[in-house]
Parts: sequence; structure tokens; C-alpha cells
Amino acid sequence: MGGGYEEYIDVPSFVDYFILLEFSYNTDGVFRRSNFIYKKAGGLLYMASPWDYDYAFGNFSLDTYSYDDWISLGNTKTDNWNEYIKDNWMTYLLKDDAFCEQLKERWNEVGEALYSKAMSTIEELEITVAASAAENFAVWDDILGTQIQYQSSKTGALTTWEEHIEYLKSFIEKRYKWMDKTINAM
Repeated sequence: MGGGYEEYIDVPSFVDYFILLEFSYNTDGVFRRSNFIYKKAGGLLYMASPWDYDYAFGNFSLDTYSYDDWISLGNTKTDNWNEYIKDNWMTYLLKDDAFCEQLKERWNEVGEALYSKAMSTIEELEITVAASAAENFAVWDDILGTQIQYQSSKTGALTTWEEHIEYLKSFIEKRYKWMDKTINAM
């Protein structure tokens, strides 16, 4: 049995949200902003409408660059940046064995497919937008190799579009492997 929260939240929607949030290491999605929780009349609270991924996939200045932690729980760089990260919905839910069991079950159902879809989508879109990317960087040639606003210094240092694609693929592969190992050890 869980911790009593099941009366109030749609647990599967929180599990799915956690998987997507963590797979992308989305710093904006850790209940500090860019989160939407809905409730239909007489229903449970449920997570919906994931969006705002500009500080995800290894592209935020306060990332630790190791990506072997749960961003939902914060990291050494975000701890002083935002109090909400220290104590949020996920810090509570991850302490519950029933939630972790549902997370593990769902991950083993969708994790590999999520990884495969992410990688194939990158490869497909790389071809689809190649001409547009070339035109974009012909006009905005000074944007590559430049860290902008809260962009990570790692992604800001990349000097070609191809390096950005390889960085994203590498990020996704490493993150998937870490999550698969960590979730299955729960």
C-alpha cells in the first residue's frame, strides 16, 4: 500500500511525468515552473501537458554534467538556486515503495521504446532539417560556440550543428543507460 496520496493523485500520470522529466533531465519541469497539474470535477489530480524543454537534455548552466542523479531531487548546483527542488511531489513519491514499483514496471514497459524513438527521431529530423540548418547558421554564424543566457557551457562551446546532434545523441544514450540501471535497482 502507498502513502495515502493515491486518494488524491492519478499515480500513473505522475509515473509517466517522472519518466519523461527525468529522461530529458528537464530542470524546468521539477515543480519550480512549467508544470501543470489538472483536476476534473470529482477526479484526481493528474500531470498533463509536458512542455518547456529549453533547459533539458543537458542544456542548462546549473547542470552537473554527470547526469547520474534525479533532477527532480536537485543536484549540488541547483540546491542553492531553488528551494522548490529540495522538497516537491517527487521527493515524497520516490520514498514510497508502491510508487517505485509502479515506476519500475512502467519503465520496463516504455523505457526502451522511448529511447529508440528519441534516437530515430533525431536521425530522421537531422535529414529533414539539414538544408534549413545550413541556411540558419549561414545567417546566424556567430551563435555556434557561444553560450547564451542559461545555456550550459558544454552546449555553448559546440561549434557545429553536427556537434550539437552528436551531443544530444550521446546525452540520451547515457541518460537511458543510467535510468535503466537505477530504476531496475529500486
